[in-house]
Amino acid sequence: MRISILFVLFFGCCFPLWSQYFDQYAGNGQPNGITVSSSGAISSQHQASNTLAEFQFSREEELHDVSRFLSQASFGGSYDEIFRVRRIGYEGWFQEQFNLPPTLLSDRTASMQGQLHAGSGEIVVIETVIQAWWNMILQSRDQLRQRMAFSLSEIIVVGATSDQLFYAGKGISNFYDLFIKHAFGNYRDLLYDVSLHPVMGFYLSHYNNPKADPVNNIFPDENYAREIMQLFSIGIHELNMDGSLKLDSLGRPIPTYDNDDIKEFAKIFTGLGPGGTSGNFAFFGLDFTQANATVPMKMYPEYHQGGQKELLNGFQIAGGTDPLEEIGMAVDNVFNHPNCPPFVSKLLIQRLITSNPSPAYIERVAQVFVNNGKGERGDLQAVTKAILMDPEARSCEDRGESLNMARMREPIMRYAHFLRAFEVFNPATSFAMLQNPGFRFEYFTEQMVLKAPSVFNFFSPNYRPTGVMSDLELNGPEFQIHNSRTSIGYINEVDYWTFKESLMPLYNPIYYIQSGIPLPDDDYNSVELELDDLLRIASNRDGLLDRLDLILTHGTLSKPTRQTIFEALGGIEEDLDRVHMAIYLIMISPDYVILH
Repeated sequence: MRISILFVLFFGCCFPLWSQYFDQYAGNGQPNGITVSSSGAISSQHQASNTLAEFQFSREEELHDVSRFLSQASFGGSYDEIFRVRRIGYEGWFQEQFNLPPTLLSDRTASMQGQLHAGSGEIVVIETVIQAWWNMILQSRDQLRQRMAFSLSEIIVVGATSDQLFYAGKGISNFYDLFIKHAFGNYRDLLYDVSLHPVMGFYLSHYNNPKADPVNNIFPDENYAREIMQLFSIGIHELNMDGSLKLDSLGRPIPTYDNDDIKEFAKIFTGLGPGGTSGNFAFFGLDFTQANATVPMKMYPEYHQGGQKELLNGFQIAGGTDPLEEIGMAVDNVFNHPNCPPFVSKLLIQRLITSNPSPAYIERVAQVFVNNGKGERGDLQAVTKAILMDPEARSCEDRGESLNMARMREPIMRYAHFLRAFEVFNPATSFAMLQNPGFRFEYFTEQMVLKAPSVFNFFSPNYRPTGVMSDLELNGPEFQIHNSRTSIGYINEVDYWTFKESLMPLYNPIYYIQSGIPLPDDDYNSVELELDDLLRIASNRDGLLDRLDLILTHGTLSKPTRQTIFEALGGIEEDLDRVHMAIYLIMISPDYVILH
């Protein structure tokens, strides 16, 4: 039964399913006696309703939307968190999140290193950073900031896949902190700091990038010059404010830059070298592994390409300009380009809400990027709120029916949501013992934070899977890493999480798989899920499914899927086994994998 249900549910995940409305589910399926606040009010009786985004919400639908909101704005919420946010309201939650101090990955990494690898010296490997990242996103309160930071890290990408970056954990965590610090700041400031960070300098090769020396066939490296335009700010074609292509008189897309522009930008990003070192002194040409990767790159003027530079839209930098000032001017040039607001806005909407935002949605957010209401361009706090509170993000009309208002949850978000939804904890009190190197998960799903295979991330924002979505010209970025191997791998992971209660294994599966030895059931890591509330209602199949529908599928568990799971639970006697099976089947269903 388990295997046959598995294939029916999961491999249909690219097709939308009809949503279902349930009028009873809370408290073992019974709403009687429960008092919650309606939207915009502090308290009301449970029958109260309110209007949000021109849609008449009942109490249950408001809770479903809060659950969906937390999956968009954070790494997912538990049952208690859903009711807490419902009580304080979205505005109260935003103010709470904006006022919380940032939780920095570098701080968590240092703590993790000290507790797990004390006495190992200055070298911090990438696995320690990944362990610290999981600890941070599972336990930190500043969830909106962390969610935005992760989204930005998938736009401005560094993948720690090389040997040099594998051992540069301090620099990697410091680099990721830029996204955390600037998540509610200004996009221009983020671009500038990224441009000077040695980890990005090494990754896109403008660290120790010298000026031209034609005699010796040396010319400025063009990697970063290209990607700051193509991927980080304006894209390859000119856009209207709604994200649509501008066309020339012959109906062709208009390039935003050409090869000459890349060469001009490349001249600007020359002369940057180590700003500090773990040895005696820093100098241009010092190997990256010897540099202090937590200190911004320093300008070495004698290696900088002087002279006039011609940038985009006719902007010129005069010869003799201070080299660091040139970098600021280059960042301003792309930041103030008309493409930057719609380009960045669409990418963020795709990461948070939907793979195919409407032109009107993109334009509304882009206008906030242009002006936050106080004359400031690039205010990410205002942009974030605009994305999450847009009518297309909050309306429940056509949920489960419209292909345009959906996205596939990327594997790492499913994992994080699962662990947060059921409040993973360690009986030990030390936060560092909630460690997760993610070896097995990465092997099965081919995704892990800070380990993208290239600067183009794990998937392209414009990827279209073959079939119906391609025929309809709909993007499905996350489908690029959803294949026969990773889909089965994800199912295997959920099997381990639920039936084997193996949540954060410390072992690396490659040895076992290459040796033909079955993976161990013991993950050597004592972490558990908080399932007591579910066990109390496990005997009531409807109540159990209502509760899980709220927490995991936000009220979109379809009638066919619900009925299939309901019947599968009927033959299970033990409460814990019934809870495990219910979670397992929902987590691998298309209703869960596709977030509407």
